[in-house]
Amino acid sequence: MTSTRDTRTVMIVDGEPAQQRFLSALMSRGGWRSVAAGDTDTALAKLGTQEGMTLDAVLVDQGIPGMTIPEFVAELRRWRPALPLVVITMRNGVEVAVGAMRAGASDFVQKPIAPARLLEALDRAVSTSGPHSE
Repeated sequence: MTSTRDTRTVMIVDGEPAQQRFLSALMSRGGWRSVAAGDTDTALAKLGTQEGMTLDAVLVDQGIPGMTIPEFVAELRRWRPALPLVVITMRNGVEVAVGAMRAGASDFVQKPIAPARLLEALDRAVSTSGPHSE
C-alpha cells in the first residue's frame, strides 16, 4: 500500500446503507478512510465542514437521492473545482457516465463493482487531480 500522507479520505455518496457499508469496507482495504452521505444535499453540506475540507475524492452512486448526477458534479465543481469525483453507474448507465464526465467527473465505474477497478479509478483520479480544464 502506498500512501503520500497519512490516509486519504473519500466521501461515499450513496442512499443505500448496505452499499455504503460495502464501499466503506472496500475503501478501507484499499487504504482509504471514508465519510458517508445519504443524498446530494448532505454531501454538498459536508464539503464546507472541517472533515469535508480534508477530502481527497468523492465517490457517488448514480441512484443517489437529490440532484441528477450532472447537476451534482457541476455543483461540486463550483465548490471544489479540483476534487476528484468518481461516479458508480448501473450496467447500462452509459448516458449517465457521459453526462457526468461532461460535467467534470474524473472517472466512472460500472456495477457490478470490480473492487480493483474502483480502487484503481480512485487512485488514478487522485494522482492526476489538479485544475480541470473544459
